[in-house]
Amino acid sequence: MTRQMLTNLFSELSSAVKKKDHPYRYFTMASCGFNGHIRQRTMVLRDVIDANFLVAYTDKRSKKMRHIKEHNEVSLLFFNPETLTQINMIAYVEIERDKDALKKKWDKIPDYSKIDYITSDGPGTIIDHPDDIEYNDHGGNFAMLYFVPEKIEILQIKRPNHVRASFEKTNFGWEGVFITP
Repeated sequence: MTRQMLTNLFSELSSAVKKKDHPYRYFTMASCGFNGHIRQRTMVLRDVIDANFLVAYTDKRSKKMRHIKEHNEVSLLFFNPETLTQINMIAYVEIERDKDALKKKWDKIPDYSKIDYITSDGPGTIIDHPDDIEYNDHGGNFAMLYFVPEKIEILQIKRPNHVRASFEKTNFGWEGVFITP
């Protein structure tokens, strides 16, 4: 039964990429910042590649990129309020370095979404007013992140019993066990 839970999870994550209103489309990523401070931010799930990689985009000038370069282990949290299912993943982050792959992906992004990656100043820069943002007409700040899950916990809140399972990636694939909620 744990195998089915994991299969359902990756099916739901794949659906979240295609359906803008899917609860798993937006997730929280926590990383360890400088001096050991934990930082959390909401990200958008952009792709799921098999059960091996989750993909998100960011501005390469963001603080999260510095955190990832310093310590590439992160925690991802997904929650579906309709099914009361919580997904917690421990993952390692790989940054896409192939310029051709980045350009290919950049060219497929709708123009209205590109605005997020073309500000003149990097994320977190102090400005006088929200209308003071200036833009460059290039995609040089665009970055793709690959999250490589190593551990996954699924918690489904339901009656009469909550169901919780833990999965760990091994050399032979995912191994899962039920655990006390």
